[in-house]
Amino acid sequence: MRELVRSVTMAHSKQKIGLTDNSNPVNKMDFHSLLKLSRKIWPDKLTLPEIIPAMGKIFGDICKWQRNATKDIREHTPKELQKELGNMILSTIRWCDDLNFKVEDCINSAIKAQKDFPKTSNFQN
Repeated sequence: MRELVRSVTMAHSKQKIGLTDNSNPVNKMDFHSLLKLSRKIWPDKLTLPEIIPAMGKIFGDICKWQRNATKDIREHTPKELQKELGNMILSTIRWCDDLNFKVEDCINSAIKAQKDFPKTSNFQN
């Protein structure tokens, strides 16, 4: 989680995000490159009612780790979790665009909210 926050913070300061994929010759990607790549895969824009179940599908796959059902354990590998977190990141970048939001604006709002959260809650970091 701290690495993801570090990556988002780097992006916030206009630096490249260090997302790596051994099967991809491009090892550094910015939000715009990720959006362009995502649009090649999924060219059609979705509406919010279409995005919510898609987001739920990815989140549900991640939630299976907590449920830890016997039928799911064989899929509980670091590679599978990495894939699902990557799905959430790449899809969220595309969904921001689908809803006509700038990714940077969404990230900036999240950074502010996360910085403010410890001040307004009993959450211990």
